Amino acid sequence: MLRRLLLSSSQKQRQTTQKLCCYFTTQTHPLREQLKKTTGLVGLPVLNNPIESYAKLCEEVLEKIQFVPENAAYRTVVEEIYKHRKEVTLSGKTVSEIEETIAAGQIEELAVQAKDELELIPKMREWKPWEFKHTIEIEKEENPTGIEKN
Repeated sequence: MLRRLLLSSSQKQRQTTQKLCCYFTTQTHPLREQLKKTTGLVGLPVLNNPIESYAKLCEEVLEKIQFVPENAAYRTVVEEIYKHRKEVTLSGKTVSEIEETIAAGQIEELAVQAKDELELIPKMREWKPWEFKHTIEIEKEENPTGIEKN
């Protein structure tokens, strides 16, 4: 009786294990993507919480860009990009769906891009490329081609 009880117990464990294996290895299960071990890119580690981490970076970019004048093209473009990316990231999609929708690399690469943007924003504020203070003088030559007119 004890042997039969042990066998039935181990059979139940095996069945449970098989169900869990099937559950976690299906193509559509979102937890499956958390098992990602490498990005396949040298020096680029896998993010622990990719969706949360990337959404937070998008939010940081959107906060920091507020210090750039509203009429600056740089601000307009950065806001458009990161509002879209944040919206996609928080839409409930899986990591691979987010990567496919944004179409700019793996989520780890997107995080690097956002970090780079966070470093660029203060520099752009300092450089102020939207302020054009130069005057351009164009010299007109009487006959630039050297061909005489009749």
